[in-house]
Amino acid sequence: MAGYWKEINQLKNQSVHKSSRKTSYANPPSGKKRPISATLLTWVVLILASMGWLRLAAVVRQWSFLESLSPTPPLVYLAISGLVWGVVGALLVWGLFLGRSWAPRLAQIIAPLYAAFYWLDRLFIADRSAISSRWPFAVGLTALLLISTFWVLSRPKVQHFYHKQSP
Repeated sequence: MAGYWKEINQLKNQSVHKSSRKTSYANPPSGKKRPISATLLTWVVLILASMGWLRLAAVVRQWSFLESLSPTPPLVYLAISGLVWGVVGALLVWGLFLGRSWAPRLAQIIAPLYAAFYWLDRLFIADRSAISSRWPFAVGLTALLLISTFWVLSRPKVQHFYHKQSP
């Protein structure tokens, strides 16, 4: 009889442990905790990707107005660049969020490309009078984001998190 109750208690404990193991999107399936710096990096990428989607939406929505401006901005370029950065950013957010092993390397490639695109866009597309007084802040912010991206991705906890998560 004692063996019977012992078996019942073991089954009860197993079912309690199984029910407490719910899938959490805060942490990948392996159960390892995501470093806060990796979470912050994911949020920054999400914000930048959203800016790409907003750029695309604004160009499409304001197309006729933008065509009436003199000189006419390169509308197709603006729309395509918004689409490209939106898609690339969404892919990167997905990889960073789910802890995919390829995501840090993609972030290391995309970060300098995005910074270069941003500055080429400012120098050749944007209205020079609108950016002439704000460039020191933009340079500082660009440098801060690039340095912090590479710093976060070089942290041992972050490297362990991404390289031990996915197949």
